[in-house]
Amino acid sequence: MPSLNGKARQRLPTLFEVLNRRTQAPVDLWSFYVFMREQYRGVDYLDFWLDVVQHLSLCRHYVRGLRQSILANSERENSSSRTSSVLLDTLIQEGGLNDTDSHRLSAFLRGEDTGQNNAETLYRLSALLDAMNAREHDIANMHKPTSRNDNFISRVNANTARSEREGFGGEEAVYDEKDRTPIAAGPSSGFTGAEVRDSVDDRSFYSAQATQSNSNNNNNNNSNNNNNNVPGAPRNPVSFNAEAIERLFPRRQGDIEDGSSYVTRQDIRQSSHRILVTYFITGAEREIVLPPRIMKSVRHAIEVEGRDDPEVFDEAREYVFQAMEREAFPAFLASKALGNITPLGSLIRMIVGLLSLFAAFWVGFILIFLDWSPKSTRLWLILPFAFGSYGIFSSLYNLDPLMAIMGYSEALSNSIVRIKEPYVRQLLVKRSCYVLGVITLAAAIFVIIFALVPGKRL
Repeated sequence: MPSLNGKARQRLPTLFEVLNRRTQAPVDLWSFYVFMREQYRGVDYLDFWLDVVQHLSLCRHYVRGLRQSILANSERENSSSRTSSVLLDTLIQEGGLNDTDSHRLSAFLRGEDTGQNNAETLYRLSALLDAMNAREHDIANMHKPTSRNDNFISRVNANTARSEREGFGGEEAVYDEKDRTPIAAGPSSGFTGAEVRDSVDDRSFYSAQATQSNSNNNNNNNSNNNNNNVPGAPRNPVSFNAEAIERLFPRRQGDIEDGSSYVTRQDIRQSSHRILVTYFITGAEREIVLPPRIMKSVRHAIEVEGRDDPEVFDEAREYVFQAMEREAFPAFLASKALGNITPLGSLIRMIVGLLSLFAAFWVGFILIFLDWSPKSTRLWLILPFAFGSYGIFSSLYNLDPLMAIMGYSEALSNSIVRIKEPYVRQLLVKRSCYVLGVITLAAAIFVIIFALVPGKRL
């Protein structure tokens, strides 16, 4: 497989490259899985590693679905599209909906604040959440008893009359989010009609929240002055987590881009629980052997803390990776990169080779003790000697030279695969030439010995 610079890899692959599907047969992930199952008897560790990677992929699809749901809702609802866009931009800039960084993704799934190191970002998220909650509350009030409906309609009429008296799009003032100073809205502002009204409402909301925050800061103790002096920082920020996004932006099946099903938070919880009961519960059918500290930590995180983020399994996954890299992977390379036959194939070749060699010795001694003439008949012994030497040395070197030169390798006892990894094929061809030389030399020595021995009829 070509490397990043466009050249073929001139070395054996690493375990990381194999697990991430960056190699080709016979040192690809499928061959490594078969080796762990058939020869090393440690496929449970590889299955655990693959399940954890699948769990991480599931979490990434979940976060990606949340991002798509915000975009889809903003397109469906023009009245809240600006708020949704601001929310999406803020979350992406702060890494809240980043599905490539596993650490930020895990922090988001744990419910940690996305902008915990940025007071202005945290203020904006909290303000947007409060505004959207207030809008939901007003909509819900419309479906309450008549007395409350009358109050709600009265408020709406009063706000409409006030807006008509003040006049939007004329000399109405809006507020800059940085210094909270009024800025005259002119014809070049780019906002007209409903868009100007939304902008004024949002900025007025930010200004009111900032005024209330500054008033509360003046009443706090001196020990909290450092935190309260941050411009725009809310007194009680709202944690904006995945559950809040799911509640405020309900997802629809047609919103996803590729038409597949959405990944829900329940799917993630079931995935983490399945990994727990499969590999970490004492007495489980596929229980893996890990240090007790790691086993206890994973069980506590899922069962007690209720976590389902990918970082729950990070320590266990790293331990399993190092164990496979230290023990199983060198044996895999010796079997597949330096040889091309399975243990069963090696055993069969050894048995056939010994039988052929025994037959060659048997016929050779018969020709000698019968003083068979002409003596040139003994030269035919090269066939059983060559066949026997081929089988024995193929078994000893774990390499079938003719099959390797043709570009094939045994995958299972009854199947073969084509060698596609360039460096592995070069390596196997070189070793095959050496093994063929050894086989030819051994067969020639046996034939010469039996051809030169004088015959004596008994």
